[in-house]
Amino acid sequence: MNRSIVYHVHGHNGFYRQARFSILSLVDLLQKEGRDDIRILVYADRPEEFSHYPFVQTILMSSEQVRAWSGPFRYVHRIKLEVLNHAIGAFGLPLLYVDGDTQWLRIPDVPLDVLGKRSDNGKAVAFYMHACEGAITPGAHGQYYRELATHAPLLRAHGLGDVTKWVMWNAGALGVPIGNEGLFEEALGLLDDLMKTARATTYIEQALMSTLITARFDVEGLTDYIYHYWNMSKEAQVVLERLFAPMGLAGDYVREIEAYGRFRWDSGELATIQEGFGHRAKLRIERLKRSVSKRWVRLLSRAKDAALRE
Repeated sequence: MNRSIVYHVHGHNGFYRQARFSILSLVDLLQKEGRDDIRILVYADRPEEFSHYPFVQTILMSSEQVRAWSGPFRYVHRIKLEVLNHAIGAFGLPLLYVDGDTQWLRIPDVPLDVLGKRSDNGKAVAFYMHACEGAITPGAHGQYYRELATHAPLLRAHGLGDVTKWVMWNAGALGVPIGNEGLFEEALGLLDDLMKTARATTYIEQALMSTLITARFDVEGLTDYIYHYWNMSKEAQVVLERLFAPMGLAGDYVREIEAYGRFRWDSGELATIQEGFGHRAKLRIERLKRSVSKRWVRLLSRAKDAALRE
């Protein structure tokens, strides 16, 4: 049976250090158990930084590919869906995707086994995501409820019209069961339609995938298998930069494994970094830059659409 775990990483070095750390945590577990039955697929714009790890197969994402996969609105989270759509076509199902800002706690044998099975009625036994974040309602995740509700006819056409079933799951992990080869092609079409008018876009991909998945599958969480530090990602990058700095560029995974074995998260240090004035100022500047970039891309895209309609 296919037993593949998928990553994608591109851009600045902080994302690369996170992915290296996550992959090291999985390699460490596999080697301690003498395992070689899990393949790690890494889509990256600098794949050479991962090619030295055991169990890893890299797939190049050129800068042109990254740009194309981000779609007409240059939406970074869209790339994940394109990666999964490509991986399914190239490597088959089941697949288990995880974000780079993760650490493996256990080898996901049970989830991978479940993803490869069908129930007695022929449907998938379960889909996996990271963790449930509660119902999507006007009061909870309200801005995304409104974005989805704006497109109610579109969602109903895909069987997603029952608002009582809208539940937000953290999409830092996506375990895709067999028999769902067209899922991400469908999701990409839906996302592109939502993005034409969406104002709240930061987690619109997560809201859409949560709605799509919970409407069609029983969903299981992966908190027993991964630590996903999404809410401390920027602070963790500071710590991981210090971890990897003595090793320079990737190339000696044995040395990295040894360094990983000595590493421990320090929640107090992460909190101190988070509260630091310089760190907070840097984050505000980054948010401003992203906001300006998003608005500019949206204006250009709408102007192009208007010109084509004339």
